[in-house]
Amino acid sequence: MKIKSLLFGLLVGGFSIAYCGDIPKQKKALIEKAMEAMHVKAKMDGFIGKVVAVKAQRIRNDNPDSVSDSLLTEIRNAISTVYQDNLNGNEGLYPQLYAVVDKYLTDDDLKFVMNYNASDGGQRYAKVAPRIVQEAGEIERKWSEKLEPVIAGKLKDRFQGLNLSSL
Repeated sequence: MKIKSLLFGLLVGGFSIAYCGDIPKQKKALIEKAMEAMHVKAKMDGFIGKVVAVKAQRIRNDNPDSVSDSLLTEIRNAISTVYQDNLNGNEGLYPQLYAVVDKYLTDDDLKFVMNYNASDGGQRYAKVAPRIVQEAGEIERKWSEKLEPVIAGKLKDRFQGLNLSSL
């Protein structure tokens, strides 16, 4: 469905530091329900899984003689844990994405997103979706960059005795 791809794009796309602390509980619940209806968290998990795989493979490529399949699995798990531990909370990915959605969509728009068809609300969503996608992409990029030192620290602590490069 077009709306699902628009909202997913919006959520994997951009960043102006945004937080959901000022979103009324009722609207935050609507945002979460709209994301759930479109399976956004499952899609984000898939996206993050790909990022984790690329990071782990980079370490393996830089250390071809040192990183076995078993060690690669441990490295993936360590990186994945950092991402999973940082999805929520004040600077988590989801709260920042909620704030972007809040900025562009009203309660009525969100209710409509959950039951999308060709109404005026859907048309409004289609018009603002590119801006949401742009900001959400920047959010994801900066959130991921901010986790780089955490990932590096976790990998160094966990695999320090192996003398691997790219950690």
